[in-house]
Amino acid sequence: MKSGRNFQEAQCNPSSCSSLVKYPVLGTHHYAEFNVPALPKKLGPTYFVYYNIDWQPPGPSGSDARMNQFVPQLMLGEPLDGSSGPPLYLPKWDNRTSWCFGAQYFFEIFNSTSNKTEGHAATGTTYPCKPGEVLYTKYT
Repeated sequence: MKSGRNFQEAQCNPSSCSSLVKYPVLGTHHYAEFNVPALPKKLGPTYFVYYNIDWQPPGPSGSDARMNQFVPQLMLGEPLDGSSGPPLYLPKWDNRTSWCFGAQYFFEIFNSTSNKTEGHAATGTTYPCKPGEVLYTKYT
């Protein structure tokens, strides 16, 4: 199996991969378009259509950081689409019977007191959207 940066770059295109660089990088831009699909005939637990903005590893070696993800996304069902905000940034889930759009930063840290990995979220405004709409998002 091939590995390394050149293989990754050859496999990526703007619709499937974001950046293969370490942040912060001046001049880095992310752009995505979302075509809002028809509602499924039967709602499942959760549907996401997202553009994953890859970040460097979640934290420095030896830190309590376990994972992180920043995504603008379409959501339907019971998605994580809210947050308690500071200081705990507890994730909140909603029940969505129609498509909505929003962005979130989800991260996990290891809590040495409870000996568990805990999820946290910082979320933006969630907007309703309709099948057939095309949504554009840009991050610079």
